[in-house]
Amino acid sequence: MRTNSHRGAEREHYIKKKLEKQGYFVIRSAGSHSPVDLVAIKRNEVRLI
Repeated sequence: MRTNSHRGAEREHYIKKKLEKQGYFVIRSAGSHSPVDLVAIKRNEVRLI
């Protein structure tokens, strides 16, 4: 049975791959309990997700 944390990690990986295909460099904060799980960087743009 998948836990909420497993579902969340799967979703983060999905979003990470999607952003990378759009040209972003993405850093995932694994096991994070902070407000930011992903940092996506592209030229002069930074997205905190």
